[in-house]
Amino acid sequence: MSLQFIMGNSGSGKSYCLYDTVVREAIENPDKNYLVIVPEQFTMQTQKDLCLAHPKGGIMNIDVLSFGRLAYRVFEEVGQDARVVLDDEGKNLVLRKIAGECEKDLKVFKGNLKKQGYISEVKSVLSEFAQYGVDFERLDDFMKEVPPESYLHYKLDDIRTIYEKFEEYLSEKYITKEEMLDVLSDAVPYSDILKGSVVAMDGFTGFTPVQNRLIGELFSVCEKVMITVTMDGRENPYVYEHPYQIFALGKQMVTSLMKIAGEKKTEIEEPICLFERPVYRFRDCSEMAFLETELFRYSGAKYNGSCESVSLHEVRSPGKEAKYVAESIRRLVRTKGYRYRDIAVIASDMNVYADVLEKACASFDIPVFMDHKKSILLNSFVEYVRSLLGMIQENFTYESVFRYLRSGYCEFTEDEIDRLENYCLALGIKGYKKWQQAWARKTKEADEEEVEKLNHLRVKFVEKIDPLMFVSRQKKRRCLTLRLRYMNLSQESIFRRNWNNSRNFSQNRENLHLQKNMSRSTGSSWSCLTSFRNC
Repeated sequence: MSLQFIMGNSGSGKSYCLYDTVVREAIENPDKNYLVIVPEQFTMQTQKDLCLAHPKGGIMNIDVLSFGRLAYRVFEEVGQDARVVLDDEGKNLVLRKIAGECEKDLKVFKGNLKKQGYISEVKSVLSEFAQYGVDFERLDDFMKEVPPESYLHYKLDDIRTIYEKFEEYLSEKYITKEEMLDVLSDAVPYSDILKGSVVAMDGFTGFTPVQNRLIGELFSVCEKVMITVTMDGRENPYVYEHPYQIFALGKQMVTSLMKIAGEKKTEIEEPICLFERPVYRFRDCSEMAFLETELFRYSGAKYNGSCESVSLHEVRSPGKEAKYVAESIRRLVRTKGYRYRDIAVIASDMNVYADVLEKACASFDIPVFMDHKKSILLNSFVEYVRSLLGMIQENFTYESVFRYLRSGYCEFTEDEIDRLENYCLALGIKGYKKWQQAWARKTKEADEEEVEKLNHLRVKFVEKIDPLMFVSRQKKRRCLTLRLRYMNLSQESIFRRNWNNSRNFSQNRENLHLQKNMSRSTGSSWSCLTSFRNC
């Protein structure tokens, strides 16, 4: 049982060295398990790299996993936890339910939990508590150090109340992704997959306390653990002073893991150091090699050679920036032999640049993946669902009714909606009872014949809404309302209409980003409604 670090600068070949070692040893020991653990988003690429590195083009006794997939693999072997894993949307819904139940006991959060985004922030705090091992006892100890009448004390008290109710709710039915590693740590000693295996970890800048606890358990059962660390040859990796020193994350990781290894009586092997200059990645690019060596240093070194690989350009707007980037990408692909997958675009603010970059790339037929989550609140389909539920909640006010009718998913023409709106404004019609009763009063614009036509539209509207209103008044209205909501979506062919709108957008290249957003909104909304039903 041993621990070995592979240290080197960015681009020095740490991953190559690790994969080459794993492949070579896996060939020599076909009966031994080799587990390569990387961040979730790197699993597919790492599998590809290992297959390419293997002489036979395939990996039989090498598994590429994230911490989450490792948990599932071990649970399948030793007996899976029967509780359902709760995702972020599920946690938000559970927290909103809990906040409604204990709102009267809260002091600071009492009037804020209904604000958009507030529940999500509370969820993030509780997730960090789970990741960094902050339990009720540690939270109480911290609260004792804060003045009892301070704003921070009241806020921590509210968080503790919500945290306690959240844990009570999850205790029997659910488990969060953050808690899975704690459960996995307890299951490690019983796993035959892990006993005597070699574990290699790559792509991590540091580990949370929960992950450190799991690694400590791996030290006890695995034959060897290898970990790559980004480090410079001019630094001492075994001395961590403060979080603002250069390579602080790597130093903190090394010192914490060495401490755990000492507690577990694990042998620490001599590290593999890849500190040659220039680093392999920048061997043919002196400008980038200089930046990698001197960035954030106080040596005062200057680069005196010609600079062709680094350039600065100035334009007047984000849109023109995006167009220039797209033109440059197309030029590199056509004249320099680059592949699209070889090129990355880093933006300072994706909220500003995401749409213009996506539009510019679409105009040049450049396939692009955006690592950016967009809000779907302004999507027409989401607006339809929200307006329907809002209309029922607000008891059919003028604003809520016509927000629903103008969502674009109701079977009314613009002219019919305008006529209904004018009549409702003229007579001040609001409330569901008014919509259920026959309309008889005439106005300057609506004679007897027009009123009769408007009544036909009123009946058509009420027939669609009445079943939902009936179920919403039942005791178990939440689940029943959602089931009826599914029926309502199906009856109105909402999803078919949504896909048709998506196809219409796809016919225009400049609207491809709208087509993608439209097509994804259906699945996201349905997933959210399903999570709500399950809660």
